[in-house]
Amino acid sequence: MIYKSVQTNQTGILLSILRIHSPGDLTFSCDPFFNSGSMYGHVIPYPEHCFDVNPIHPRAFEGNALNINLASKSIKSIILDPPFLISKSRFTMADKYSAYESKTEMIETFKGMIDEAYRVLKENGLLVVKVQDCVNNRRRFFSSLFIKNYAISKGFNIIDEIILYTQNRINTKTQTGKYGTRSHHSFFIVFRKKKSRSEYMISKK
Repeated sequence: MIYKSVQTNQTGILLSILRIHSPGDLTFSCDPFFNSGSMYGHVIPYPEHCFDVNPIHPRAFEGNALNINLASKSIKSIILDPPFLISKSRFTMADKYSAYESKTEMIETFKGMIDEAYRVLKENGLLVVKVQDCVNNRRRFFSSLFIKNYAISKGFNIIDEIILYTQNRINTKTQTGKYGTRSHHSFFIVFRKKKSRSEYMISKK
């Protein structure tokens, strides 16, 4: 079966990742940004460990992705779907998905969740991060690039990436195209926690 690098359904993307990179597993071990669990689409079983800062689903327990209530090196896989917006004001998208008040808060969250994922994952464990680039102070912030660079610096290898394309987007004050192209896609970046490291830096001569 061929799994495409650009897809239009996030449940299908999760199925692709599981079948390619975690064969034999029906779902992920942990989801600390569980929210309503809609990402699993009533197709993929919910993870064994589901957490959220403000749980709205009976399957999820109160918990923080920066301090997961799990032992070190105890799980095989984890999926992270953090907020992707920066806004001090409230509007439709921020109300629905929540938002950071500053770029600094976003960066510290990204760092903390990756550090914690590294702690709880077993060797060769799988980390999946869903992320969308955003606009902050009239400049595009490439959240996906930051996450890749930071995860690599902490000891993860990038092993795959799938793009989620969404044709219809809700208009927001920061995503209107005024400061660049308007995002119609998110990234599902797949990492492996491995002792053997791939070399990503280009040497300067």
